[in-house]
Amino acid sequence: MRIWKTLAAAAGFAACVSASATGSPFSSLVVFGDSLSDPGNAYWLTRNPDDTSLFPPTPPYNRRFSNGSVAAEYLADILGASAGAANSPAGGTNFAVGGAMTGSGNFNWLVNSPAGLQSLPAVQNTGIGQQIAAFDPTGLNMSQTLFLLWGAPNDFFLGFAQQAGGATVDFTALATTAIGNLATDIGTLAGMGAQHILVPNMPDLGLTPFFLKQGPVAAGSASFLTDSFNAGLAGTLAATFGGSGLDLISFDTAGFLRDAVADPASLGFTIVTSSCLDAGFAAFPSCTGYLFFDDVHPTTAAHLLLAQEFAQAVPEPETYALLLAGLGVIGWIARRRGVAFH
Repeated sequence: MRIWKTLAAAAGFAACVSASATGSPFSSLVVFGDSLSDPGNAYWLTRNPDDTSLFPPTPPYNRRFSNGSVAAEYLADILGASAGAANSPAGGTNFAVGGAMTGSGNFNWLVNSPAGLQSLPAVQNTGIGQQIAAFDPTGLNMSQTLFLLWGAPNDFFLGFAQQAGGATVDFTALATTAIGNLATDIGTLAGMGAQHILVPNMPDLGLTPFFLKQGPVAAGSASFLTDSFNAGLAGTLAATFGGSGLDLISFDTAGFLRDAVADPASLGFTIVTSSCLDAGFAAFPSCTGYLFFDDVHPTTAAHLLLAQEFAQAVPEPETYALLLAGLGVIGWIARRRGVAFH
């Protein structure tokens, strides 16, 4: 049996068990981020009366920037913690919005992509810093709440857009600002009482179809920027929060993506350099075998794998860990565990 099938079975099991049944140390999951974690917040901000939306364009998108659930949603299922879209009628504790930058702004709104987005001011100030500023921890048991803080690609995408428009962009300064924003966000959350924060680094942008289509020079530059940012982020978090007592957990998303591209067959992928949407309706909506849904976003299948690795980076539910061990997939997942700064 391929590892892909075992992972899918594990996810199905995880969705059916409660936190009390698994002994999960977390009763709540709170998420701040961008399109990689957005469970429908951008959809609800731009929704039309007929249930379509401008951003993401639904259809063909499934209210998310993928063809199904994203990693944060799968992680909530695994932990037995609810984390619905904060902007949905039901509310929730996932505040991530597609296009969010690490500060207060939204990349897509700033560049008016898709066309007409700037006519919707609700999207303008949905950056991660603003998400946290609007967050009210009242009622949460902070010792049993896991925070997921994940962002930065949109800061770089704004820089790329400005560069394409003829501007000179200092990407070193851009990275420094983004790292500083995330460090400030962590400090703000800690000041609110947060004790456990998972901070994945930036995926390797150079491996996305968006940059691969631009050729090896552009892809190589994007990978270099990714590595520089991730190294800077790790160094800053260690220097700022090492010895603080804060349970700050890193996760190597760039390494995860590189593993998937280097050995796609072991994970059930067959197409890792182009997107499902590029293939048209012949592949949509299942996107079977595809790593990427569009030029920058993973398929829900890839999100599932990522969520399972996230779960291994934090104290995992005992029953879930035993299930994965029985299915023989713990070894591969453990290679990408994060490093904690206490």
